[in-house]
Amino acid sequence: MIKPLNIVFAAVLTMTCTGTACATQSMGNPYRFYDPLLWAHLVVRGEVLSITEAPSTSAEWGIRVGGQPYRITVETVVVRVSEVLKGQYVGGELPVAVFSGRHYPQPNPIKVGDEVVLAVKLNGATHRYLLENYSGLLTRRGTEWQHPDPGTYTYMADKRALSWPEVEERVASMSAQNISEQADIIVSGTLRSVSNDHEDQTTTASWKMSVDSVLKGNPPPGIEFSMAWKGKLPAWAVPIPMQASPGQKWLVFLRRSDDKYVPFAGLNGMLREDGERLIYDDSVEYPLSRKEVSSIVESANRAHHE
Repeated sequence: MIKPLNIVFAAVLTMTCTGTACATQSMGNPYRFYDPLLWAHLVVRGEVLSITEAPSTSAEWGIRVGGQPYRITVETVVVRVSEVLKGQYVGGELPVAVFSGRHYPQPNPIKVGDEVVLAVKLNGATHRYLLENYSGLLTRRGTEWQHPDPGTYTYMADKRALSWPEVEERVASMSAQNISEQADIIVSGTLRSVSNDHEDQTTTASWKMSVDSVLKGNPPPGIEFSMAWKGKLPAWAVPIPMQASPGQKWLVFLRRSDDKYVPFAGLNGMLREDGERLIYDDSVEYPLSRKEVSSIVESANRAHHE
């Protein structure tokens, strides 16, 4: 009997904690989990053309706090996109929703005419792009890109202003090319079982997968791993997809850390396979096909051996 590979994952189920972080080279960096530049569905640069607002409800956006729907104001920020740093967007103007109201007391710091970087997620209930909080916002000030004032916007952990090359490098650190080069093993496998365990103030979900094909490395044919997703979490925690069921196929990028393998790329390195399509963060189509990712991995492997 072949001993399963020991792989440990970690994540938190929350939409209210985000902020900036350093690139993936520092696996213990406490800011990584809170950096929308790493985990957003779409990251764009552009100029703010207009801001309008309209009443809405939490139920419309699939938000549940205390079980009761509440009223919110949705501000629509329209940005003329000059560059897409992550994801796919076809069209010159991008409307992004920003919440305000009783449950969102911080005033919108975005102004018409600002040159901004927005790290946004596609809301599953409305299919609109949403700036979950202002840690996904960078505004150009001279040669620097800055987050909103830290005294007002409290979700950010790393408030350092960034140069444009630093912004590009941070987003690119989670590209398929970079994580293919950094991974020790990359496998495509079938999820066989999922179970949950509650112990020592930590909730973990355990997966068992069979390896169907190997794109990089020498893993065993069976893989087991646990995901700590609530309670006490390790410092290297990264967001991961939380909807999984037996029979699904997953493409997973892993790196060795001590005696374990960890999904250092989080959401970016855990992709559900749907034929040639790859699904990111449970519901968003990855900008590359399965074939395209395989080609990138092959290229990274060749470069490693040259």
